[in-house]
Amino acid sequence: MSQLWKILSTTAAGAPEVRVGIVTGLALGLCPALSGAVGVSGGLAGVTLVVALGGRLRELTYRGRRPAKRRERVERAWERYGIPGVASRAPPLAGPILATLLAPALGAPARPLPLRVLAGVVLRGAVPTGAAAAGFCVFGL
Repeated sequence: MSQLWKILSTTAAGAPEVRVGIVTGLALGLCPALSGAVGVSGGLAGVTLVVALGGRLRELTYRGRRPAKRRERVERAWERYGIPGVASRAPPLAGPILATLLAPALGAPARPLPLRVLAGVVLRGAVPTGAAAAGFCVFGL
């Protein structure tokens, strides 16, 4: 498999969930640092695309029945913690893309939300990347 396909696959897997992208890159044979960087860039691209398309995607999200449990989790995080809670807790609870779609509907101001979600994506990608890099160094993989 060429390096380009590995990178594109990792980016695509990282768009909905950064950690999935990192693991995908590692499974495809990318080094941990490259896998982490590409997975995080996929997550950043996914959130940026959702912010750009905002309203239309939000309507589609509220029509479907499947994300109801995830929507409830995001709503609970919003009620407890506000914007910082949705931005930091959304990636493991519902994914950054769904949180970016739902938070404005919950009353979050539109301006600071994308930056905080993007920061959450970067932090959620840095920890697994560091752990993978340390594991590869320790075990000599």
